[in-house]
Amino acid sequence: MQKVSFPCSLWPDDNRGARMKKGLLMLYTGCQTGAAAMALGQVFRAVGRGFRTCFIRFGENPSAFERVFHSDPYRTMVEFHQFGKKSLDREAVKTNPAGPTQAWELARKAIGSGKFRMLVLEGMTDLLKSNSLDEGSVEDFLSARPPDLHVIATGLEAPESLIEAADLVTEVLETARRRVNG
Repeated sequence: MQKVSFPCSLWPDDNRGARMKKGLLMLYTGCQTGAAAMALGQVFRAVGRGFRTCFIRFGENPSAFERVFHSDPYRTMVEFHQFGKKSLDREAVKTNPAGPTQAWELARKAIGSGKFRMLVLEGMTDLLKSNSLDEGSVEDFLSARPPDLHVIATGLEAPESLIEAADLVTEVLETARRRVNG
């Protein structure tokens, strides 16, 4: 059997926890539940490889993620933070304008800390699209991230400039709706 190798593989198979030459900037847009689920899948893979991860949720909606990340074995491998108002709801951002800014400042610190191999910014692209965060400064900072850090940003939409800067862009479409009884 021939072994297939991918030069840009996210998870190297040479030895556990090996440093990659280049971390990826990945965007998952579209159906928010699907995009978040894709990011969560990457977090589980990273934890399985022994990589520390920081998951920042740019929203105040309750999440089952927090319960998962505060249980073993994730408690020591994943830092979970939830802040701010998410989505294109401009009124929600006006009621807590510091939320997105605080979350982005935490993301900047996480990127610069060198403690993490993966950073998930769930819901951040919506804030860029609605101008709640400065698109240019976010893009510049993400482009200058440490070379072995993987960054995943999710949201319903992403600005064109961030799409161009990304190494991987995936749009999640809802093809079937689950039925609700009652």
